[in-house]
Amino acid sequence: MADELFKLGFIGGGAMAEALISGTIANNVLPASSIYVSELRDQRVEELKDKYGVNAFNGADSFIGEVDMIILAVKPQVADKALEQIAGKMDRYAVVASIVAGLKLEKLESYLKKQPVIRVMPNTPLSVCVAMSQAYIGYDLQNALKEELLNRGIHKNVATVITQVRVDENDPAFLNPTKPIGHFMTKEEADKAVESGIQVMEDAGRGYRRVVASPKPAEIIEIDTVRDLLNAGEIVIASGGGGIPVIRRNNHLKGVGAVIDKDF
Repeated sequence: MADELFKLGFIGGGAMAEALISGTIANNVLPASSIYVSELRDQRVEELKDKYGVNAFNGADSFIGEVDMIILAVKPQVADKALEQIAGKMDRYAVVASIVAGLKLEKLESYLKKQPVIRVMPNTPLSVCVAMSQAYIGYDLQNALKEELLNRGIHKNVATVITQVRVDENDPAFLNPTKPIGHFMTKEEADKAVESGIQVMEDAGRGYRRVVASPKPAEIIEIDTVRDLLNAGEIVIASGGGGIPVIRRNNHLKGVGAVIDKDF
């Protein structure tokens, strides 16, 4: 087991943070007493305390100056607020590791001028990002639904189906990407993104964002699975985010960098 004096902190207590916390404890990397979590939802704070025995708080002020490492595990849209929360408050030797999707190293370094910083979120394909979103949002939804059903005395199963949607790889939308996704970028950041082959557009005067294709859906791959579950009386959560866009090549389904527009 690692030195129990080592203290690990998390900013954000969602599904990604929970997976890391669970693995850290289960594999005897650190004891729960050495793990600290900042989470703004009071109910989630209590859940993490009860389930894992970690030190969980609404805010990081009580531990930010004492931890040896912080893992930034928040949604991209609140990353700036989270960075403001910890900037200038950590020990100068404490490391900050970010798993925030789309949060660039330059942004981390602009806030954390004195800290060693690491960006560990891989450049994950968009189709995989949609699959991950379906899974963790489905996890929260099905648990919330199941709890409410039981509170009302209703015994009914709830299931999340990771759902793929086939699109035509020759859809003209791939030639003219128009769907903005991800975080906002400055003009300088957008120019760098273009240099690396990413298409961007200015979004309503708020900054620049990556744009991807929004092809028409042709087929829900798991439709029979959804029907079977519904016919069995199950409650089904499916097609999160419009579905994972895939193209079919013989018997192989290949994810593509696109977004299924939910208005189709």
